[in-house]
Amino acid sequence: MERMELINRFSKLPTGNICDAMYNLGIVCHTVNGIPPLRFEQKRTAGYAVTIKQAMRKDPYSHVSLIQHPKFIDEELKAGDLLVIDVGGRLDICTGGSFLVEKAKNIGAAGFLINGCLRDMEDIYKLDFPIHLLGWNPIKSAALIETVGINIPLDINGTQIKPGDIIVMDSTGVVVIDPENAERILLEAEKIMKMEATVAKLVSSGEDVTKAFEKASI
Repeated sequence: MERMELINRFSKLPTGNICDAMYNLGIVCHTVNGIPPLRFEQKRTAGYAVTIKQAMRKDPYSHVSLIQHPKFIDEELKAGDLLVIDVGGRLDICTGGSFLVEKAKNIGAAGFLINGCLRDMEDIYKLDFPIHLLGWNPIKSAALIETVGINIPLDINGTQIKPGDIIVMDSTGVVVIDPENAERILLEAEKIMKMEATVAKLVSSGEDVTKAFEKASI
């Protein structure tokens, strides 16, 4: 299955259906917990992980910038990529703002997953771009942090994210999928979503939930 077709189909699937599919297939489901969506009504998205690791500078407040993610977004980010930036969960500094979000959206990136903060909240809200993040802080990143790794494995809240992993994000959560299992998971999750659509119709017509699942599974 081609790169964009795979993530376009995943972007139509609720994360709950994906987790259920992995359970059915005997695949351990990995989720990134504790990083909520920018807004609960934002669109579901799926993309291929590209990763950036940030750390505290040894010489804070130097006027020489040691951050690399703006250049990376300008020159390396591609359509279908989902940018994961790990700032170690820091809440006392941002790692970007509306200019970077707008650039990523124009490229066709799938979204941002930020283990840290952004700034320019009002402007980012208007861009309607899928983002999960910890919060907001106006202090810019160049003053206090530096980029220490690009496209390296990250560990965020106990979940590993590797470059090239497929990430699906919606208002319920964030699921990380190994590309080797992606097509099997996709087909099973699509089957589950179709079955649950039948259950929903039965329940809305007055059927008991248990009986609705029994009928839908026949």
